[in-house]
Amino acid sequence: MHVTREMSVGEIIAKYPEAVEVMMRHGLHCVGCHFNPMDTLEGGSKLHGIPAQEIEEMLEEINQVVEERQQTFSNSDKLVDLTPKAAEKIVSIMNSEGKTGHVLRVALIRGGCAGHSYYMEFEETPAQEDLVEESNGLKVIVSKQIADNVRGTVIDYQETLNSSGFSMRNPNAKRACGCGQSFSV
Repeated sequence: MHVTREMSVGEIIAKYPEAVEVMMRHGLHCVGCHFNPMDTLEGGSKLHGIPAQEIEEMLEEINQVVEERQQTFSNSDKLVDLTPKAAEKIVSIMNSEGKTGHVLRVALIRGGCAGHSYYMEFEETPAQEDLVEESNGLKVIVSKQIADNVRGTVIDYQETLNSSGFSMRNPNAKRACGCGQSFSV
């Protein structure tokens, strides 16, 4: 089991951003706004009036989603790894912007509720101080200065009926804001 009822909501979101959608489906609607990220999954759920049986169902569903997602993630020691779906979407955006053949920069910027947010952009060539790796056919660059903060991050692309976008699973994240857009290391 990856997620337990005793884990804080903030820790769950930082480690498993795909859990947000499950929590919201079960009535934990404010994980992205006023929710206290230090509350445990069980405590926060009870405060929202979610019955014990539904908390159990939510916990099982979260762990099932986490397990399924982990099977799609590479277990490599790469600095930053792209899932096939993320790579496909990045190539599509790259082509639509007329930047075929560019490299993908993954960066951190200060900001967000938890301290750092991810930033991605296309560049023609890497800078001399960049680390360069290839993932699913794309060159990915990261500044040496942030390498330790992002090492092992997996970037995925998710598309659902209600939302779509890139998600980052960073094993170095210690906490994240409720919406999962920022984190601290």
